[in-house]
Amino acid sequence: MDNEAKEFVSPFVAQLEKLVSDKATLQESRKSIDYRINVRSSLEELGSQNIIFDNKMSLLRDQIAVLQDSAPTVDIVLSKLADTLSPFLTAVKLKQAFEININSKTFLPIVRNTPYDELTSGGLGHWFQ
Repeated sequence: MDNEAKEFVSPFVAQLEKLVSDKATLQESRKSIDYRINVRSSLEELGSQNIIFDNKMSLLRDQIAVLQDSAPTVDIVLSKLADTLSPFLTAVKLKQAFEININSKTFLPIVRNTPYDELTSGGLGHWFQ
């Protein structure tokens, strides 16, 4: 009877083992597919963020271009500084306060076409030290 039961049950046990093995294989496949779906979702999200960042960068480049186009040049700024310096030098009663500019390399005043550090008249140097 044991032999008959064994022969009767053996195909079911073999089939059960095969089903358990198939189930494990399918579970591993599902885990792999879930992982790939998560990776793909992450990649799509990164792609969307990349597009957003590209758009922001493009806007920033446009804004920088506008600012660069409207920004004053160094020469304009130095000219305005010289225009501001001229009345000051007149107010402190500097003799012969003419041809007043600002040196574009040292940013020091130029008075009577003479650089500040070469001026020798009347203690002018102490105003800029």
